[in-house]
Amino acid sequence: NGIDIKEYYPIDKAEARKKLNLPENAKIVLFVADFIEDARKGLLALLTALERIRDIPGLLLVTLGRGSTSALNEPVFRHLGQLHDIDLMRAAYSAADVFTIPSLQDNLPNTILESMACGTPVAGFDIGGIGEAIVDGKTGLLAPSGSASGLARILRRMLEDQPLRQALSGESRLRVER
Repeated sequence: NGIDIKEYYPIDKAEARKKLNLPENAKIVLFVADFIEDARKGLLALLTALERIRDIPGLLLVTLGRGSTSALNEPVFRHLGQLHDIDLMRAAYSAADVFTIPSLQDNLPNTILESMACGTPVAGFDIGGIGEAIVDGKTGLLAPSGSASGLARILRRMLEDQPLRQALSGESRLRVER
């Protein structure tokens, strides 16, 4: 799989957040799925993980995709719906501190590559192509498949350790370019 790195590239985080009306000082975790209620995409595992790290100041889950948001009342969240405009997609990835892919079944989702191209590190389960696209400790962090506590641990680490997040961010873009 591949993506066009001339369409997906990092933009200024503050500018991206302003464009999407997202809080400037939030700790944003981004979740993207064509249909967010698809059990294979792992939203329930993500919500369980976020419950364990809800003490992080400014934690905000931002979601993209079709489907009901009725399960998303806690923690604080913002649903952006479906974005078909490449400028808005680039802004969503760039606005996030971490992109998470808690899929329980997946091959190699382009969303991982899109996020990395925008310089946003990825946290996900080590399953299918996810574990092949994310270089653990270099472009993101991997948790054991289906482990909400493992996902919570790596999300906390990425959100609270800014030097780590910056290192993962830089390496993410370089890997996609290569």
